[in-house]
Amino acid sequence: MAEKKSGFNLAAALGAVPNLDTGKEQIEYIDIDRIKSDDKNFYELSALDALIENIELVGLMDPIRVRPDGDEYIIVSGHRRTAALRKLCESDDKWRSVPAIVEDGNSSPAMQELRLIYANSATREMSSADKAKQVERVTELLYQLKEEGVEFPGRMRDHVAEACNISKSKLARLKVIKDDLIPDMWDRYDKGELTEQAAYTIARLPKNVQEDLQKLQPKKSILGGSAENILHNYEKYYEPTCECPDGTECKHKEKRIKVAASATNSWDYCHGGCCLKCNHSCSYRCSKSLAKKADDKAKEEKRAEAEAKKAAKKIESAQEQSSRNAAFLVSLADNAGLKDDAMIKTATCYGYEQHSVKDLRRYASGDKPIAIRPYDPTPRFSFSGNASPLIETAKLLKVSTDYLLGLTEDNAQTSTTDEPTFRTGEPPKKGTYYCKFDCSGVILYQVAVWNSLCKWWAFKKGAKIDAECLGWHALPEDKENA
Repeated sequence: MAEKKSGFNLAAALGAVPNLDTGKEQIEYIDIDRIKSDDKNFYELSALDALIENIELVGLMDPIRVRPDGDEYIIVSGHRRTAALRKLCESDDKWRSVPAIVEDGNSSPAMQELRLIYANSATREMSSADKAKQVERVTELLYQLKEEGVEFPGRMRDHVAEACNISKSKLARLKVIKDDLIPDMWDRYDKGELTEQAAYTIARLPKNVQEDLQKLQPKKSILGGSAENILHNYEKYYEPTCECPDGTECKHKEKRIKVAASATNSWDYCHGGCCLKCNHSCSYRCSKSLAKKADDKAKEEKRAEAEAKKAAKKIESAQEQSSRNAAFLVSLADNAGLKDDAMIKTATCYGYEQHSVKDLRRYASGDKPIAIRPYDPTPRFSFSGNASPLIETAKLLKVSTDYLLGLTEDNAQTSTTDEPTFRTGEPPKKGTYYCKFDCSGVILYQVAVWNSLCKWWAFKKGAKIDAECLGWHALPEDKENA
């Protein structure tokens, strides 16, 4: 496919400078006193010392370009080179004769100035602020040339970008900066105190926010990231409903903006809004927020202390009950004539544990500490969750299971039974019971909960039991159901 041609070439329209080796232009040597700067040149004459050293070492490699102005010449391209040569002339007259290409000076002032800019755009390192000035001036000149009859097909912004040798996206950014940045911020941008990113972001903020930033940070640089943070959160900084708990107006707004403007890292950014509602912890919080934070911490410590005392009391109560349980089992072991090395099983929520009579005797007397789990402060040496240790221990101690469960005070040796007395039918009320279930012909003993509303049995964790209940037996905590 053939390449589409635009039919327009800005360089050709401006009469761009051909290469020196074409032979179409001649170099003339002009006395430096007859050469003057173009007063429309707004570029800074930067890095002259390095250029002077280079010219002293190898000479002037590229001639300057000038146009006639009576008996003198005006620089079209080469203001820095001419300034360096003037400095060298102060110590050596050999630099007075300047090699130059003389252009036709009959073009319009707008065309001459545009050619000056076009020539400099490709050869000069410019600051972002200079490029913004250049964009503004090139736009004015192109429209002026258009009024003079020069045709510029296509979009004008494309020609501006070409003349300034920048991308279209950068052109748009520079236009926002030039149009919307307040004068004080522009001065800082022009001096290099603001990066292009920071200037572009600040320019998109409302004018009153820019003025506050200038007032609060008149000298210190505002980084681009900090400016972006302010842009994204400025509504929070200026939130009209942001007021202190006592109803007074927030006096901390300026501090928050100043902190946000001076942040150097993302974790330093202030995200605006009331400090009392902020989840971030920083050293810039207002005094009332710090006081509330201290008060909340004191309340939390007090609550934690109360919880710790409550937990300690539960553990202490469980230890006392465990000691009584151990003493009860020791008395039964003595009645049954068991030796100290006999092992007695008791239930736990995980199954069972077993202890020698000797250890139970030490638990009962306090000679051996009783370990209670802080997350499960329930008494030990009991039978409240597992039937197998209950029956086995009843046999070993020669007492009934009812006696071990505290359902009767009769511990007659002849009352020993293999299992508790089960009742049939529905329990009189909801609660926890020791039950016997028929699971497809297999008899299962299980602690279960009776749901009197739904009329079904469930595990302690809530799952429904579908097996047939052959009988139930009230546990100590629900003995009023018996």
